[in-house]
Amino acid sequence: MRAVHGVAVRVRGAASEQWLRLKRGRCSDKVWSTGQQQGLMAALESAVWHATEQIAETESLELRATATSGFVASLSTLVFSQIHTLGEDVESFAKHRGGKVVNVEDVLVGGWCSRRC
Repeated sequence: MRAVHGVAVRVRGAASEQWLRLKRGRCSDKVWSTGQQQGLMAALESAVWHATEQIAETESLELRATATSGFVASLSTLVFSQIHTLGEDVESFAKHRGGKVVNVEDVLVGGWCSRRC
């Protein structure tokens, strides 16, 4: 469990755990079908939507405003897209330096470029 803007967020479930193991290279011996990959992506997108909804509810109470379901859906789509793009960028930085594993420097460069480039 992690706290994001004061909201406890828990990403769990078999699909998200399998996806994390796959991305960490711990399931490299397993071949994932397109359907399984789509299912994992859908599970992660759902987790991002849920976390975004919790944060929006918390912030809307503080700001005394209303976050509509359309706003939350659009914001969660934007957040998921940014996460996906950052992940691809970080993998590209790792490949560029000749590494097979993403390290801290790759993430720092990816974060820097996402703000500057």
